[in-house]
Amino acid sequence: MAKKDYPELEGTKVEWIMNDETRTGIIRGCNFDIGITVQSEDNTQYFACINGPSAPFWKERPDLALDTRWPALFYSTVRKLKSGRVNVSELYSLVSKIRNKAPGNSPSEDNCPYN
Repeated sequence: MAKKDYPELEGTKVEWIMNDETRTGIIRGCNFDIGITVQSEDNTQYFACINGPSAPFWKERPDLALDTRWPALFYSTVRKLKSGRVNVSELYSLVSKIRNKAPGNSPSEDNCPYN
């Protein structure tokens, strides 16, 4: 059975590559059922809010459904986080493939599974 919880990643720094800019992000949480949150090192910006199947995001939107490709997205993202470098365009390309009618919200305290 695949590992679902990654508490060892919480608090870990990761290079967040956005276009030509590289910033330092901090992993706030990483759990298969809850999701993944990455926030700027200074806590002023959310870089990633990826909601897992048990996140409130889905409960508040019963007309939407998490795509069956969620496991592939989650474990691919975990590999990127473990590497210490995340290319945002690659990550968002993966997310857009499984969004399955869910709105493409900008990462914020309101839609992150860990805040």
